Amino acid sequence: MNKPTRIKMILPILLLLIALLAFLPVSASAATTGTITASVNHLDEGTTLQLSTNMTGTVTWTSSNSSIASVTSTGYVSGKQAGQVTITASCSGYTSASIVLYVTVPDGLYYIKNASSGFCMQTTTDTTYIYAQITDNTNRIPQLWKITHISNGNYVIRPIRDLTVALTVNSLGYLSVADAAIADASVSPSMYWKIIKETTGYAIKQNGFDSKTAMPVIESATGVQVKVGSLSSSSTCHWNLEKTQGVFFRDITTMQTVTSTTAAKVIKYDEPVWYYDLGLRYEYYGSPSNYYWNTSSSNIASISGGKVTGNAPGTAVITLNATINGTYYYASFKCNVTPTTAILLAINDEDGNARHTYFDTSSDNLETVVNSKSTTVTTSRFDTCTVDHMVSYLASYDYFIIHTHGNQTGFKIGSSTNLTMSNINEENFSNLDFVLLLTCSTASGYDANHITSGTPVNITEQLVVCGAETAVGFSDITYVSDCNRFANEITRRLFVNGYSVDEAINNNSYFLYIQNMSDICVIAGNENNTYR
Repeated sequence: MNKPTRIKMILPILLLLIALLAFLPVSASAATTGTITASVNHLDEGTTLQLSTNMTGTVTWTSSNSSIASVTSTGYVSGKQAGQVTITASCSGYTSASIVLYVTVPDGLYYIKNASSGFCMQTTTDTTYIYAQITDNTNRIPQLWKITHISNGNYVIRPIRDLTVALTVNSLGYLSVADAAIADASVSPSMYWKIIKETTGYAIKQNGFDSKTAMPVIESATGVQVKVGSLSSSSTCHWNLEKTQGVFFRDITTMQTVTSTTAAKVIKYDEPVWYYDLGLRYEYYGSPSNYYWNTSSSNIASISGGKVTGNAPGTAVITLNATINGTYYYASFKCNVTPTTAILLAINDEDGNARHTYFDTSSDNLETVVNSKSTTVTTSRFDTCTVDHMVSYLASYDYFIIHTHGNQTGFKIGSSTNLTMSNINEENFSNLDFVLLLTCSTASGYDANHITSGTPVNITEQLVVCGAETAVGFSDITYVSDCNRFANEITRRLFVNGYSVDEAINNNSYFLYIQNMSDICVIAGNENNTYR
């Protein structure tokens, strides 16, 4: 077969193949996987969150529930109300992408009010109840809750009156509080709650279960309590959350009337007590710089950082106010300032020694006005005194000095009666700023660790354990004349010269003494205490 003939035979076949290929489908290129990224997966109600995507071109953003969160054409999400929502992005040439977001209740302090009754959820010591809201007193601590978002729409709810416990459900289905003295993120999932906005309020659900929704129930024996049950559309299952930026932990006008004194007596509310009782709970919702302390009369009582100092007898009103995020808070209390008082005692003894001869000079020293401060002094000689009377002296004065016989565990108050450690071991002598026991051996066996551990071995240590700021005693025998001289010279250095207790004793001259009393003198408690 010649060459032209072969070409004529092949050409129709080639044309047929080309025609068939023209009708075959053209395969499309594979779509790129779309993704959405966000810095976090939650946003508070009323806040916004920017989403990002790898899609280029015209991206369409949609929200599964625009009442929970809306999204703009640029992926800008606005949180509307608490709940879970899915945001989706789609674009030609990409697979669609979705992200689950949680719109959350902002962390803070809240009153949790039933939407139907207006009653507030309130804690008692061990159970959670509903109580009627006092409309003219919103600072009721048992009705305040600290709500904290943990993750993925889960919250821990703690009563502000005791942040070592958290809200949970007991075996009978009632809301209660249980120990949770750990970080919020470490608490048991049984203490997790979902808070979701419904039509008439928020539904509060244990672990997000509809069947475990908090609601009030009436119990014939105990009144209205909170129990978990099935969620319904009724407002009885819903709650309003009333946020407060801060709250006074107690109405300090009714807390107590505080008695301060002149001289060195200072009322000090050590942390956290004075911030609990006199201010906002600043650890969470404020700072000390937010507080403004004032006094009605700085001549009577001055105030600095929550510490009140009495300057002269009289009455002053101490006020505290703060403005936090536009909310104004105010509280006040009355401070009665009275003169510092001292009692000087001496026993009349059968040995005929004049133990009271220190009275005149020591009284003059205490009554000397230094920096507008002085002390009112009472003196008393006695043959015998009851234990109750001696305890009342210790509990009533700021300064207590007694010259008598003594031993390691007590001192003599009658011919056959001693005031012993066991007589005072349960007493509160926090009023005492200074005690001087002019006796033998009342500080024998002294060790500061006995005070720290609460295991005193002598009555000097016992007085400090019972609250006295400073107590001075002696570890060995003393002489009557030395004790009288010691009282006069030490009170002069303390109350006229302004020395500390340690300075007054160690800088004193013992040239005319029978023995160097600094060698046997013991200062229990605060050796740096000053009084002028």
